[in-house]
Amino acid sequence: MAEQKCGVVAALPGAKNSSRRNAWGNLSYADLITQAIGSAPDKRLTLSQIYEWMVQNVAYFKDKGDSNSSAGWKVRIF
Repeated sequence: MAEQKCGVVAALPGAKNSSRRNAWGNLSYADLITQAIGSAPDKRLTLSQIYEWMVQNVAYFKDKGDSNSSAGWKVRIF
């Protein structure tokens, strides 16, 4: 597995190799969520746990871990 600049350990097997770069690297939100869930012992996480994983494991999100600054990047469900 190749190390990413964003601090996420690997590109996922079968993940699309896109030329599109996000502020955190080449992985999509879906890729990050998949990695977060895959890292859990029982392969299940709440949305809150996924956010926590992203803050802890992706350099871009490390300074966005408090409830005020992360409001702009969290998924909104209406």
